[in-house]
Amino acid sequence: IEAVVKLLNSVGHSLDIDLNYTKQMDMYFSRLKLITNKNSNGPTYSSRIRFLVEDLIQLRNVRTF
Repeated sequence: IEAVVKLLNSVGHSLDIDLNYTKQMDMYFSRLKLITNKNSNGPTYSSRIRFLVEDLIQLRNVRTF
Protein backbone atom coordinates (compact mmCIF):
# COMPACT_ATOMS: atom_id res chain seq x y z
CA ILE A 1 0.00 0.00 0.00
CA GLU A 2 2.85 2.34 0.80
CA ALA A 3 4.32 1.77 -2.65
CA VAL A 4 0.98 2.58 -4.30
CA VAL A 5 0.76 5.81 -2.29
CA LYS A 6 4.29 6.78 -3.37
CA LEU A 7 3.53 5.93 -6.99
CA LEU A 8 0.34 8.00 -6.97
CA ASN A 9 2.23 10.87 -5.32
CA SER A 10 4.66 10.75 -8.23
CA VAL A 11 2.43 10.24 -11.25
CA GLY A 12 -1.10 10.62 -9.92
CA HIS A 13 -1.56 14.20 -11.05
CA SER A 14 -0.62 13.30 -14.63
CA LEU A 15 -3.05 10.40 -14.65
CA ASP A 16 -5.80 12.36 -12.95
CA ILE A 17 -5.83 15.14 -15.54
CA ASP A 18 -5.86 12.67 -18.45
CA LEU A 19 -9.51 11.99 -19.29
CA ASN A 20 -8.65 8.42 -20.30
CA TYR A 21 -7.64 7.57 -16.73
CA THR A 22 -10.13 9.59 -14.68
CA LYS A 23 -12.48 6.66 -14.03
CA GLN A 24 -9.61 4.40 -12.99
CA MET A 25 -8.26 7.04 -10.64
CA ASP A 26 -11.71 7.45 -9.09
CA MET A 27 -11.84 3.68 -8.59
CA TYR A 28 -8.37 3.60 -7.00
CA PHE A 29 -9.21 6.40 -4.62
CA SER A 30 -12.54 4.89 -3.63
CA ARG A 31 -10.66 1.73 -2.66
CA LEU A 32 -8.01 3.71 -0.84
CA LYS A 33 -10.74 5.49 1.14
CA LEU A 34 -11.77 2.10 2.53
CA ILE A 35 -8.35 1.85 4.17
CA THR A 36 -8.96 5.02 6.15
CA ASN A 37 -12.25 3.70 7.52
CA LYS A 38 -11.45 2.07 10.87
CA ASN A 39 -15.03 0.85 11.34
CA SER A 40 -15.17 -1.28 8.20
CA ASN A 41 -15.43 -5.06 8.32
CA GLY A 42 -12.23 -5.42 6.31
CA PRO A 43 -8.67 -5.59 7.58
CA THR A 44 -7.36 -3.02 10.03
CA TYR A 45 -4.32 -1.09 8.87
CA SER A 46 -1.72 0.65 10.98
CA SER A 47 -2.13 4.32 11.76
CA ARG A 48 0.91 5.10 9.63
CA ILE A 49 -0.65 3.56 6.52
CA ARG A 50 -4.02 5.17 7.18
CA PHE A 51 -2.40 8.62 7.54
CA LEU A 52 -0.36 8.14 4.34
CA VAL A 53 -3.55 7.32 2.46
CA GLU A 54 -5.47 10.19 4.07
CA ASP A 55 -2.71 12.63 3.07
CA LEU A 56 -2.83 11.35 -0.52
CA ILE A 57 -6.61 11.73 -0.64
CA GLN A 58 -6.33 15.30 0.69
CA LEU A 59 -3.70 16.12 -1.93
CA ARG A 60 -5.97 14.85 -4.66
CA ASN A 61 -8.89 16.86 -3.32
CA VAL A 62 -6.88 20.07 -3.68
CA ARG A 63 -5.31 18.78 -6.95
CA THR A 64 -1.70 19.24 -5.83
CA PHE A 65 -0.31 15.71 -5.80
